[in-house]
Amino acid sequence: QRDEINAILEDLDDEEALGADVIEVRAENVGELLEMIDGMEVSVLGEPTTLRTDGAPVTEWSPSLRVRFLDLISDPTLAYLLFVVGFYAMFFGLSTPGLGAEVIGGVMLILGLIGLGVTGVNIGGIILMAAGFGLLVAELFIPGFGVLGAAGFVCVFLGSFLLFPRSWIVGAGWLNLLYAVIIIVPLVIGGFFAFAAYKVFEARRRRPMELGFVGEEAEVETEVTPGKDGFVVLRGE
Repeated sequence: QRDEINAILEDLDDEEALGADVIEVRAENVGELLEMIDGMEVSVLGEPTTLRTDGAPVTEWSPSLRVRFLDLISDPTLAYLLFVVGFYAMFFGLSTPGLGAEVIGGVMLILGLIGLGVTGVNIGGIILMAAGFGLLVAELFIPGFGVLGAAGFVCVFLGSFLLFPRSWIVGAGWLNLLYAVIIIVPLVIGGFFAFAAYKVFEARRRRPMELGFVGEEAEVETEVTPGKDGFVVLRGE
């Protein structure tokens, strides 16, 4: 019976709810609401209380960036798409040479599992951070032109961003400091790896040079003249 009543109430708009005495007032905004309920008699813990709300200050609270991000990836359709597309992207990347698709697919797959509620937010954050640190280390040994490092930075940042309990019994100043650390540390690490990847890419673009060749004798195979290339044999090559 309670479910039936709730279903009926959900179908009422604001005017119908006011006519059915489900609500006491109907206001267009918060300021108008505070004016309308000023002086209204209500019961608080069984004691009659008169509301004094006219001109009362209003403090607005909005969801944090973390909550909005979780709300986004928790959408069933988007979470399913992240999971399926991430799985196929990772499978395609592992079955073809090169780096990129499997890394992006892995990140999407983890986000899809978090959105579907399979791993949970904290466990998913730990998985992202572990994968991120692994990718950053791999960037130092595998020539990926910065793909692994960039993906590792994204994983560490998202993992740090999501790794929070539901509530904190600490001061706001401490939380602000923690937020700053979570943002600054991945940025510093990402900047370092971006600089390293740039230097590696720059070094690969340089023409190879062997100073030991200078002064050695080579055997000419074809004629070498100004404006015309030829072939010589040096050290068997």
